[in-house]
Amino acid sequence: MNPYLLDAYDFELPESLIAQQPKVPRDSSRLMVIDRKTGRITHQKFSDLPQWLGGGDLCVANNTRVIRARLLGRRLVQKQNELWEEGGAVECVLLEQRDLPHFPYRWECLFKASVRTAAGVRFQVPTPNEGNLIGVLVSGASESQHGTIVVDFNRDPVESGAGELPLPHYIKRAHEGSALRSQDEQSYQTVFASNPG
Repeated sequence: MNPYLLDAYDFELPESLIAQQPKVPRDSSRLMVIDRKTGRITHQKFSDLPQWLGGGDLCVANNTRVIRARLLGRRLVQKQNELWEEGGAVECVLLEQRDLPHFPYRWECLFKASVRTAAGVRFQVPTPNEGNLIGVLVSGASESQHGTIVVDFNRDPVESGAGELPLPHYIKRAHEGSALRSQDEQSYQTVFASNPG
């Protein structure tokens, strides 16, 4: 098996083992413990973690507050006389804002669409406020060693209100409601969340 191929990391996971809602209380979630000396695996609860820590152990806490980074929209296709019409669906996930003085809304992103992700591709995302969020690809995935793209937006994509929380694809939601969205935004943050990212 070649560890450099994505296929090497594929595995079957029964849907019955995928939690669709976080555990309440949080520390009742499962914790797999591997004893490094014996290789023995035991299943605990996260609240049991302190008993597995010893003097000199280092714990690292993730303090990133997940932002509404998933943008769902439609590609813009140019027609005659500079008119644009909607094309196929696109999904853009904001990864990191680029700090450039002349391009204040430039982001590195993951991008999924039915077209090649080449420079010049345009798309729009509806917002709850007036006007759509417009993105133009500055560079495509083939120009990146990580398969990401770079997008210039016409305004701040986070402040526009167009995004949603980027839940993993295996988390299914039967419907999108403001109460459920608000609950997800609390549940899928770490208790240390403080720095937007």
